[in-house]
Amino acid sequence: MITTNSYLDANQLLSTVRADYKKNIMVTNKHYVELMLNQLQDFDIISFDVFDTVVTRLVECPIDVFAFVEAKLVSQGCTLAAGFAKNRLLAEQQARNTAYDRNKAEEISIDEIYHTLVTQFGYTKDFANIAKSCEQNSEVDLCIAISDHFELISQLKKLGKTIIFVSDMYLHPHNIEMILKTNGFVNYDHLFVSSYLGKTKHSGKIWAEVRNVIGNDKKIFHFGDNIHADVITPNKYGIQTQHYDRFLNERRVGAELNPYLLPFSFLSQATKLRQNPNFDIKKQIWSSLGASLGSIILYSFTNWLAEQIKTHKIDHVFFCARDAQVIHKAWQLQDFDNKIGCTSSYLYVSRRVLRYSLCYTEIIKNKYLSEASLNFIINESCEPWDSYYQIFKPFNISQTKIYQDGFKAIFGNLESKIDWSRVNEIKSYIQEFLLDDLLPVFKQVFDNTTNYYHQEGLMSNNNKIAIVDLGWNGTIQMSIANLRSYFGVDSKVYGYYYGLFRQNTTGRLYKNGPMAAAFWSKFLRQDETNTMINSINLLENFHSADHQTTINFHLSTEDKRYHPTLKEDKGHKYINSFNETIKLFQDAALQGISKWITSGSYMGISADSIDIISANAAMAQVFCSPNKNEIETLGAIEHSMLHNHDEFHRIVPNHLPKKQDQISDLLHRGGWPAGVMTHWINLGIKEKNPAAYQVARQHFDNYSDLIKSKF
Repeated sequence: MITTNSYLDANQLLSTVRADYKKNIMVTNKHYVELMLNQLQDFDIISFDVFDTVVTRLVECPIDVFAFVEAKLVSQGCTLAAGFAKNRLLAEQQARNTAYDRNKAEEISIDEIYHTLVTQFGYTKDFANIAKSCEQNSEVDLCIAISDHFELISQLKKLGKTIIFVSDMYLHPHNIEMILKTNGFVNYDHLFVSSYLGKTKHSGKIWAEVRNVIGNDKKIFHFGDNIHADVITPNKYGIQTQHYDRFLNERRVGAELNPYLLPFSFLSQATKLRQNPNFDIKKQIWSSLGASLGSIILYSFTNWLAEQIKTHKIDHVFFCARDAQVIHKAWQLQDFDNKIGCTSSYLYVSRRVLRYSLCYTEIIKNKYLSEASLNFIINESCEPWDSYYQIFKPFNISQTKIYQDGFKAIFGNLESKIDWSRVNEIKSYIQEFLLDDLLPVFKQVFDNTTNYYHQEGLMSNNNKIAIVDLGWNGTIQMSIANLRSYFGVDSKVYGYYYGLFRQNTTGRLYKNGPMAAAFWSKFLRQDETNTMINSINLLENFHSADHQTTINFHLSTEDKRYHPTLKEDKGHKYINSFNETIKLFQDAALQGISKWITSGSYMGISADSIDIISANAAMAQVFCSPNKNEIETLGAIEHSMLHNHDEFHRIVPNHLPKKQDQISDLLHRGGWPAGVMTHWINLGIKEKNPAAYQVARQHFDNYSDLIKSKF
């Protein structure tokens, strides 16, 4: 595991990634090649874009090259390079703005970008020359041939076709020539580069230059990945086109080009390069996310957790259902129980069984329910539009009983929509009139739950124990601590989490026991808070278990042990969905961890390069700067905020807001505001509803300038 003060060895990283790729060359889409050969029979000139069309990079996003350059320079002892990647990105935009303001220039060169780094960002000329050379060389080192078009071009040359490359790029033509040559593209006729010509495909003006060279009477067919520059614009110039999006890459800025994004960047691209075009793409997206993001998260967390368990001499670790099931699998895969000298188990737990158990203790001890319990019964069990009936549904209290003490006169029919302005009155009504009816329900759950927890050793005072969960508010740890206290168990329970909200956990430390978080602690920077907010619901879904939520426990007549009673999975809807999505993610993540264990390397990424900081960078990339495939795939997840999982909502709504007063709810309901906003941008909210766009964008005022630039 690397320390937070060390930089990645970029050269070593690239060397191992490239070596791994040579053993796992991308699969050529032979059907596509044959289809294109037939379609191109009548064309004289076959034109190709360069980047992500005939070559692609070993990193996920083009701008990740800047992070690679920064890591490379710093690892070589160039301290000035710290923070270079972000400045390199900003300098390019500034250089473009300056060139356009000066003479409406369509394109700039790499020289202008580095001139801006010197004049506007304070770098020395010597450093700029070193960094520019490093970037140019890195582009060559990072690029690989795309086999679909390598094969297609080889076949086209045999047919006597003229092959040209047309690229919108700031690199010099000789840089691109070297990239093409290094990857075997030597048998072509012309190369047109926007940085040299000052004209682009985006505007369409570069095609006049192409015509000047090849003639106006030639039929041109062009391939490219950019829908505007490579399809729409050339179509206007009478050029037929093919949109090639197999290796289409989108800019990510969630980690703000921190070099620690590189392990994820290399892994993510490696999984994409290994995708088979003949297989189900949606399933491969889930597997790819698991192999990259999932493996980094689980491996870094379990190794952090192992250090915590060892340091604090924990005897037994409970991995809490359902979110920690896959974490426990990763833990077992690495044999940490034996390595550390502890034991561990999977503990069935849910907010319902813990809270109902505490409700029983509160009524017995205090003769009333706590505010937390009342909130659970009402606020955390009902949607804003639910009726009063939803509050009492879990307890099977008759309507007659509810009405007999004046409920109807005060609140109306049970079928009436809850008046949330009167929620305190509802709580008072429950306290005064319904506790005797609620008590038997709570007692049954209390008896079964505490018997199960005694059986599992959770109520023991003899061992030093810890629980593991995703976290957020520390509620489960607090509930367990309260139950243990009820039985006179006074030793503290340790809690280890992905993240904790400061405002809800700081005051619970003394009562709960020690609490620690790997990714997001109690004291966060704003960018960390933003990442956490956008991560919570997605992480909860990624960590779903292969079973429904626990609603009670029961004593088995066969083994005389208590087992969980799970919510009914009607029509196997839950498990079928799990197997088609989340299981693919988890299996791929565990496979990656297995590779790190057995060989120390996974897709060329060494286990030593994976730690908490690289995991944070990976999550920031996906959760705060998602690409289109992720929005379509993850946005379709239906998530429930209620403990009973009765109501589900898409994480990303599939439509634009119709009214401005809907914006806040739609942005935040699914817990992925960055994903929703990106989706709305893709749907054209800027053009279709400028006023709504401005209101929505205000929700991101505290995000970094780089992330806001995508909105």
